[in-house]
Amino acid sequence: MNMLDEDGMRGNLDSWFRMQDKVIASNRTEFETEYTWLDKAIELLWDIQIFVNDKNQPLRQRRAQSLDTQRATNVVVNLVNDAMGSLISATRLLLFGAHPDAFALVRSAFEACCYAEYFARHPDTVKSYMELEDLLSTDPTISLGTKLRERKLSIGHVRKELETHDREDRSAFYALLCNFGAHPSPKRVGLRLSSPGGAVLAAVSASTPGWSRADWTHDCAISLIAVAKYAVELLPEHYPEWFASEHSLGERLKSLAHQYRAIKP
Repeated sequence: MNMLDEDGMRGNLDSWFRMQDKVIASNRTEFETEYTWLDKAIELLWDIQIFVNDKNQPLRQRRAQSLDTQRATNVVVNLVNDAMGSLISATRLLLFGAHPDAFALVRSAFEACCYAEYFARHPDTVKSYMELEDLLSTDPTISLGTKLRERKLSIGHVRKELETHDREDRSAFYALLCNFGAHPSPKRVGLRLSSPGGAVLAAVSASTPGWSRADWTHDCAISLIAVAKYAVELLPEHYPEWFASEHSLGERLKSLAHQYRAIKP
């Protein structure tokens, strides 16, 4: 027996997907400024990825490195690419109104950026990190967190090490992303307490005084653009020699940074 809600919706996947598609346009109006910035950032991030893998330059520079250094930079580039994928998917989820799930992917992108920056600063640690790939292939049920901690490569260690360089409080931001999206928590449950269908079209629970759906959308969008800025600036910051002859990318980065300052409180 198929149950229908008061609007005649069935709970099957096609119904959920149609509901998601219907809300995209209205949800986008809640963070249009951030969406416009994200659109430019993702396009620039893609162009940077294309550029760093160009057969002439800087790929030629990367191939001139020692094998260990080359391997490390390849991992950094791939981690930034991984972050880009998570940011794109998080934006889509936010358009659907799936705030907790969007926050979880923002956290995934943030972790990828943290590891990318750490390996750019400490390329000698990449070998130990990538050795875990063989362990996971042999036994995918191993505790990766334990293995990373044994090698001083846990996300906690990485964050704290990076904080010594620039005093940016990555730990507080990481905790926010965990509390809002990555783990079951009162905040995450609050985002899902609305009416039937709230798990996807997540209005904020009445038990969260002072907040509205638009506030949650804006908060998630601000987190999204913060990590997108981190990702898009990472390779040019740590490998400036790759971009020495490519001035247009640098100009676009400067323009994005200027626009970012006008958006983020």
